[in-house]
Amino acid sequence: MSSFLRQDPTQHGVDGVLLPSQPDDHYPKPEKASTCASSTPYDGPLPPLPPPVEKPSSSATSIVWSKRDETNDGKRKKRGLPPGVVCYYATIFTTELGIMFLKPRELVDTLFLQTEKGLVDTLDERPVVAFIHEGSSARSVGVELGHVLLKVNCNDVKNPEEANRLIKEGPRSLRLLFYVPERGMGGRTISPDVASSCVGGGSGRMMAEVGSRRSNLMSIAQIEAPHNHDELQFMMVAISTNMTDLSKCTKCGSIAFRDDTLTSLMINWVQCPQCLFKSCVECGEEYHPDKRCNQVESKNEIDGRIQVEEAMTSALVRTCPLKVVNAGKRAASAVLKNGTVVDVEPLLKDPPPVCR
Repeated sequence: MSSFLRQDPTQHGVDGVLLPSQPDDHYPKPEKASTCASSTPYDGPLPPLPPPVEKPSSSATSIVWSKRDETNDGKRKKRGLPPGVVCYYATIFTTELGIMFLKPRELVDTLFLQTEKGLVDTLDERPVVAFIHEGSSARSVGVELGHVLLKVNCNDVKNPEEANRLIKEGPRSLRLLFYVPERGMGGRTISPDVASSCVGGGSGRMMAEVGSRRSNLMSIAQIEAPHNHDELQFMMVAISTNMTDLSKCTKCGSIAFRDDTLTSLMINWVQCPQCLFKSCVECGEEYHPDKRCNQVESKNEIDGRIQVEEAMTSALVRTCPLKVVNAGKRAASAVLKNGTVVDVEPLLKDPPPVCR
């Protein structure tokens, strides 16, 4: 009995029955893993590791610009589009794009004010970016005003309603194909990654681009005539470059910049380079150092100002500048006797219109 218990436990079955002993080569042994490496050590460089795969975040955006070549021109002609700079894909992962589309004919008074009529007619009813929210996902990938949407996830779009529906119902990520047309810039090509403003004419044409240096924008605003500006585009360029010291003259309509020294000294006025009119930065009216912009006139001040304006208006009927000035001064003196202070200088410089 004791000899039975001392047997090798591997020779016993499940029920404790003694199994006959077998040679070692009776049971198959597991094969060793084969290797193709030689015994000689390898001293060469190690292969590079593959880059880690990162999952895009919910706000990740990307953009791919396609080069302008004959292939792109052929695709453009096939779609019936006007001459353009480039077509590009923008991939957006967010829920909201922050843009609004309108038809080209609805923008002839604003964005396409100086655009040739043939270009607007060729675009038909394709969705054009008419408004874009600052800091939106579409703005971060380079979408700008005036870009035309062609496809949403490989689906052609022909009007803004269809574009809004596909964007709202489409899965994320959205793959949008945009087209940048040439907007009548006199043969000049707009770079795809900038929004441009064209002023002047002929060979002396000047361009203001998003990201341009401050000196370029200032030279355009101060040298060129005010009526040569594409004002909407120029203001868009200035706002996109965070130029908060830009203002428009309320007297002649030209664009003016504050001096750097005045900005550092916290001086709240700017002088127009064309008519030398000094205006307030806050309200745009004539500079008023002793009066706040939000200061409300009292009833006595309103009555005194009206009295001066009426006196000067009645004097204008006589069409004599000297009588107009004298009438204004007499009315101002009468108002001052009542203890009401009225600023008469602006009225004397710019008298009210003649009442016929």
